[in-house]
Amino acid sequence: MVVHLDEGVLRRIRAAAEAEGKDPETLAREFIVERLRVEEERGEPLEPPFETQDGREKGTVEIHTDGGCRGNPGPGGWAAVIYDGGPKPEEIYGAEEETTNQRMELRAAIEGLRRPRGPRRVRLHSDSAYLLNAMNQGWLVGWERNGWKRADKKPVKNADLWRELSELARLHEVAWVKVKGHAGNPANERCHALVQLAMDRGRRR
Repeated sequence: MVVHLDEGVLRRIRAAAEAEGKDPETLAREFIVERLRVEEERGEPLEPPFETQDGREKGTVEIHTDGGCRGNPGPGGWAAVIYDGGPKPEEIYGAEEETTNQRMELRAAIEGLRRPRGPRRVRLHSDSAYLLNAMNQGWLVGWERNGWKRADKKPVKNADLWRELSELARLHEVAWVKVKGHAGNPANERCHALVQLAMDRGRRR
């Protein structure tokens, strides 16, 4: 059997294998075996991906996230739109009085990943290069390995949120998907609107 993986997934496998001192192929095989064992214990066979007419995979949770700030730092908001097989997506959002754009992007991903009862296959869509580069290019793995310090030995910014996100990401099989912001993607535009709503309501409180 030949499995074709996108470059982002391959980079994550290589980074994780390097951190654990293992061959990437061996690590990937171990992960698949563990996933099959978990599904067997749950009594739910692992379903192959199946593309539905709207482009979402059957059995996969699709999470769209966004975060923003008025002033940086300043009052901010985050939002997630979650498709999990129901007729309508679940929408969640929140606000903070004093924060940054990057923290709100991370908070959106964290809160989105809290919703599925895991372990699940998840595709998390974001327009945040900060978030996606850390997850797809192995930055997060390196930070953890180095005691939450960057290559220049300086502390990683927002390490508290990165720790939360790392723990949640381990519960699921997550693919981190880049979307272009404000480019007509309906779920991304809805997230952006919810972020504005969160900030408006946060300011009124």
